[in-house]
Amino acid sequence: MERKTEPEDMRDETVVVTREWIVEYIVEIPGEDALNHLSILRGQDVHDVQARLYQELREEYPASERIEVTVIRLLPVEKDTDEQMFELGGVYQP
Repeated sequence: MERKTEPEDMRDETVVVTREWIVEYIVEIPGEDALNHLSILRGQDVHDVQARLYQELREEYPASERIEVTVIRLLPVEKDTDEQMFELGGVYQP
């Protein structure tokens, strides 16, 4: 019996879009001052970004037994920023 396969260009390949997310959060360690963080993480959806945030926290605070994290903002980046609008001779210009 002969097996039929589709040519490679006819296959339905699912394209995975990874986007950037702005994540603002506060880390509280018992006995220390609270620390504010702002990160840009890549992920497909909120669950993927949450997993990457856990990974970032494990790398940033490996010696801490317990930390409390409060996520203030978790938003996808909607547009690409034109970096040239913010740089003028190496100095920030709004």
